[in-house]
Amino acid sequence: MHTLHFKFKYLLTCCVMMFPLLLTGCDREVVIFKENTDPFAQQKISSDDMVPETPYAMDGTGFILTGDVSGNFSGAVSIADPKRVLWMEKKESLVPVMYRNSLIAMKSNTTDLKSVSCERFRDAGYSIGIYGAVFNEQTGMIDLDAQSNIGEATPAYNAIDTSLSTEIHLESINGTKVTADMLDGSGILNCFEKDKSYTIGYYAGTEYKTCSITASAHMLTSWETFSLTDITMTKKGYLAIAIPEDFKSGWYYIGGAGLIKYLDEDYGGEDLTGDDLNVDYFDSEEAKQQAYSQTYAVDFTEKTLNPTVEVIYDKSSISSGQTVSVTLISPDGTIYALNDGAKPAMDESDYQYGENVGYFSVQLKEAIAGKWHVYIQPKEMNVYQVQVLSNKINEEATEENTTFAIDNDLKNQIFVVNWSLTDIPTKSITGQEQPTVFGKIIYPDGETFDLLTSDNTDEKTTLYYKASYLPAGSYTVRVYHYSDVQIDKIELHDDADAMEEETVIEAEG
Repeated sequence: MHTLHFKFKYLLTCCVMMFPLLLTGCDREVVIFKENTDPFAQQKISSDDMVPETPYAMDGTGFILTGDVSGNFSGAVSIADPKRVLWMEKKESLVPVMYRNSLIAMKSNTTDLKSVSCERFRDAGYSIGIYGAVFNEQTGMIDLDAQSNIGEATPAYNAIDTSLSTEIHLESINGTKVTADMLDGSGILNCFEKDKSYTIGYYAGTEYKTCSITASAHMLTSWETFSLTDITMTKKGYLAIAIPEDFKSGWYYIGGAGLIKYLDEDYGGEDLTGDDLNVDYFDSEEAKQQAYSQTYAVDFTEKTLNPTVEVIYDKSSISSGQTVSVTLISPDGTIYALNDGAKPAMDESDYQYGENVGYFSVQLKEAIAGKWHVYIQPKEMNVYQVQVLSNKINEEATEENTTFAIDNDLKNQIFVVNWSLTDIPTKSITGQEQPTVFGKIIYPDGETFDLLTSDNTDEKTTLYYKASYLPAGSYTVRVYHYSDVQIDKIELHDDADAMEEETVIEAEG
């Protein structure tokens, strides 16, 4: 009995020892003895365990991996693009929260790292995982493609049936017809409350279906971009990267790799959500453009009709995946977007820039006087020229008045207006080759006569009016002209030709 009992215990012990080997294999047998871990719980590690070129949030003496959340892109960009979308549900718990004076740590294969990209995301609230959708004005539905406009593993991804077609048309939400204002600028449905269930009516191709979806996907969209440049080499094997003191609270994607939630408060301060994380970093659109763009100035000395602003650039200087944006901002802050296209028809220049030349342009109905700014993104693209085409100044004609008081009746008088050209091109004022200047003479009783243009000189720089008889009274010479003309002198004197003719007639009499 004792021998049998011993053998049984020996066999039992061997079986227990072999059991994990049978389940897991030799390489990972240690895992079976570890305590189960939550895949959505943050793990604090030491610097020895950090993965190179990966950003971590420093937390005391430990390090937490920046949040590996889901998105429709990879890598970093220099220009924010609202088409770049992140979404998270349970993974939100993986995102470390950082406060003022916090540091990001990163091991690197170089000690000469100059900057780390930092992309800020706008908090778009809770939705169902659809992005990039558009409202169809003709059908009154919201159109999307399930393969490119629904985030993987989101509520919509799991609920919408695409077995017949990936062409999806949302028709109603809880029985209410969809509208254009249910979409934000990134094509995300913004009409939901967190964790509330909704009945969605939709067409998959031509087949109408309904489904129930819970709005549990937290959506973020690319908004602002920065570079983190305060980088210090430590003796502990990693770089310490400081978060700038002027950063606003929000969601930041670090190094094109992981997400943090930054709160502009002292450690342990009040948590912020929603629009409290969407406070603009830049005071104005112009300040934002200045930070991201090449900047060019366009001067309009006068209010101008129908000018076209043109940007000529090298297409080959644009990297794959880069989005080009050209914005024109007027002195009063009005923003105009230039469109990419062919060479404008009014551009008669004969320049040679090669085969990869491209054009951005916008035609304005009117340009106010002052300095306008053209902002071009990305900063590193090659711009050949920025110019204004088809200037035509829209200015009110200047009115000049001179009054002559005549005490006694006069005979054979002439009113003369002498004028000359300024250095402003006439054609830019009126679109015509000839300058514009005209006037009239107003008699004491209000009767008015036009001034005539002299034809006795090539320049035609004289206006005049001859009067054989002027009764005593007050006469006004009123002249109108544009900035291509300046009035040199307005005078009244004897008409020598008329007086000579009259003398001859009297002599003959």
